[in-house]
Amino acid sequence: MKLQDLKVIYICPEHNEKYRKRKAHMQTLLANIGFKEVIHFKSSATKYPQCLTLATIEILTTYNTEPILLLEDDVDFTGVGTFDYVADADAIYFGISRSGGHPHLNTHLGGCKVEPYSLRQVRVLNMLTTHAILYISTRYKNAVIDQLKRHLPNHSDVMIARLQPHFKVLANKAPSFYQAAHLNNGNHNIQKHTLIVFL
Repeated sequence: MKLQDLKVIYICPEHNEKYRKRKAHMQTLLANIGFKEVIHFKSSATKYPQCLTLATIEILTTYNTEPILLLEDDVDFTGVGTFDYVADADAIYFGISRSGGHPHLNTHLGGCKVEPYSLRQVRVLNMLTTHAILYISTRYKNAVIDQLKRHLPNHSDVMIARLQPHFKVLANKAPSFYQAAHLNNGNHNIQKHTLIVFL
């Protein structure tokens, strides 16, 4: 399936110069990729990470019955424009991380755990990162909404990682998006232009 066939929603608060630049970056990036349907979700200026969590809750509630590719405003494109669409998957990660979430604490826990799925995808069991996720099933969206509401203001990627063993959550081995160094402070586990072999 082509990446451009997906409905894409990106989160950007746009309340200061930093985020106005990020919005301009995202508009240019997504237009250049060729997405047909792009929605900018203007999140609140609430302190991070709560602003991102609240935005995710509202977006998944609004777009509860259709697949959406949800992007954060600091991504860049690897050039990978096709993927295997798995209709019975609950979600597919288009951006990846080697970090795994802690089962009880609001932090990471070393490397992420995965299982083999296909030549192009793995099943993820505790992977951190939320910068590029295709949300597919309503039941998974509802589980994410409930999890995030119950654990505010914790980091959303840690909370979501705890749900992965209970759902069919896949990740593309060759990611389409990564968190761009020029938009961040260097603390992100950036994976760029590389076929990631988890196993």
